[in-house]
Amino acid sequence: MKTQEKIAALLGDVALPLIGFLFWKWSFYFIALYFIFDQLARFLFLPTRIKKAEIEAYLKWSMLLKMGFLFCIESGLIILINTQIIADFNPIVGLQDFFFYKDMGIEQGYILLPLLFLSEWMRLKNDVVLKKSPDTLRLDIHKTVQQNQFRLIFFSLMLFIVSFIKLNEWIVVVWFLSMIAFLNLIPNKKSQEKA
Repeated sequence: MKTQEKIAALLGDVALPLIGFLFWKWSFYFIALYFIFDQLARFLFLPTRIKKAEIEAYLKWSMLLKMGFLFCIESGLIILINTQIIADFNPIVGLQDFFFYKDMGIEQGYILLPLLFLSEWMRLKNDVVLKKSPDTLRLDIHKTVQQNQFRLIFFSLMLFIVSFIKLNEWIVVVWFLSMIAFLNLIPNKKSQEKA
């Protein structure tokens, strides 16, 4: 990932949720929902990325199934983490609160979700503008799979810890956002070997 892509990823994945937590009174669940919808947008655009990467059909379907499975497990772990840190947690009510939360006069669901999908669409267009080769696109997809696997390990560890130790919400938020920042900054070993 180039420096500009890393900065854009950090702004979208870390800075915006942190601003939401500090200034818009987002809870950890709001940040987690933002993250889940971001991952959903990436998953929905994955078939297009796979097609542009010229991946064989049998690998395409196994990769889509694997990424879908990882997405579902991630979402489930995030919900379980929230059940541990929020006493009266209700995921459906939290989802409604997330969509219909008003700040600056407009409900955020109408702004954030289209922005997340627009961001993914822009990433696809950026790949075309940069004329990324199928090999480079395959490496990007490989890094995404690696990041999902690392996040599963992290979420499992986080769930284990919050099950036994009562942590303040701000500690969980900082820990969560630090992990996302760390994963965005890790270089892709395969791309380094090719360079």
